Amino acid sequence: MATRRLESRTEIEDFVHGLVLFGTGGGGGPADPVIERLTTALDAGSPVGWTDIADIPPDAWTFSVAGVGGKSPPGGPDPAVLQRTGLDRLAFADPQQMQLAAARRLTELYGVQPGAVIAVELGSSNTVNPMLVAAALGVPFVDGDYCGRAKPEIQQSTLEIEGRGVWPLVFLDRWGDVVHIPEAASTAMVDRIGRHLCSAALGGVAVARSLLPAGQASQALVRGSCEAAYLAGCTLRHAREQRGDPVSAVVEHLGGAHLFDGVVESTEEDPESGYQFHVCTHHVTGSGSFHGRRCAIWVKNEHHIVWVDDVPAVTSPDIIAVLDRVSGRPLTNHEIVPGQAVAVIASPPLDPRWRSPKGLALLGPRAFGFGLDYVPTPRADA
Repeated sequence: MATRRLESRTEIEDFVHGLVLFGTGGGGGPADPVIERLTTALDAGSPVGWTDIADIPPDAWTFSVAGVGGKSPPGGPDPAVLQRTGLDRLAFADPQQMQLAAARRLTELYGVQPGAVIAVELGSSNTVNPMLVAAALGVPFVDGDYCGRAKPEIQQSTLEIEGRGVWPLVFLDRWGDVVHIPEAASTAMVDRIGRHLCSAALGGVAVARSLLPAGQASQALVRGSCEAAYLAGCTLRHAREQRGDPVSAVVEHLGGAHLFDGVVESTEEDPESGYQFHVCTHHVTGSGSFHGRRCAIWVKNEHHIVWVDDVPAVTSPDIIAVLDRVSGRPLTNHEIVPGQAVAVIASPPLDPRWRSPKGLALLGPRAFGFGLDYVPTPRADA
């Protein structure tokens, strides 16, 4: 493990595209706005990079910041509800400001000095926001996270696999409301509270949580995940520069599988989709060697099940990514649109704990209510 500092826009692009790949369709918004934010931070002299947790004193206080919530329904909040609840002025302009404020409130409540920030998951803004919060606080950003991909629910975490709760924590919304939870019945209950806060606040909320000494945090960490995202992005770019196939190159790099090529036919939105989660199914019609075949991808914020010809091909907790077939650029769910030529790939989890019985109970298909057993990424030599 090593510390890395990104020093150019190209390196930032590689990192963010790798984050979108491991974000499995979620984990924040599209790559381009995140690349611009990181490039602006770099040009302003802010450190952009990560530090191995072994280089952080074991008694230094670490914590995580993140966003909670799905997309806003069409049309946004009901103006009558805003007026009735006095929500006439935003306290925070963007999620990064909210997360920074939540971090400061958490550390002030417990009288500790921030020592390092750890992302809860991999994904575009959901990894970059914590990185920028760390820079604003003047502390290191750790090369690692608590999942190794993006995921929809707070309890779907290596912290939970290791038997650690996420409290104490602070939720904060864009209107300035603060909810402090010193302890909770379970991490699943913390997630439930957070979802209801999203509904009450008519939008996503920020959370600062998992206040742990670095020595304890390292036991649950998926180490080296930022570096893994960066190297995946480098692989995609190098393949394009050499006029190769970026899809094949990244599949080989990850030891994964190329599941499908096709054209997006439609996205079927689930009526449950809203402030709490984004739920949908993408339908793809086969092309090339997959002509005449069909693929479906079920989404709860992220990709969790892929069917090919109605047969489950891969499920969470494995990495499932949809890429633009021409450029190899990884896509978020909101970038997947009808008529688009795409490739669907999968790779094993970055952390083997996800394939344990406890990991599968948290992030396998049965955790989402499907009567399916876990389907791992097919081996290339199978």
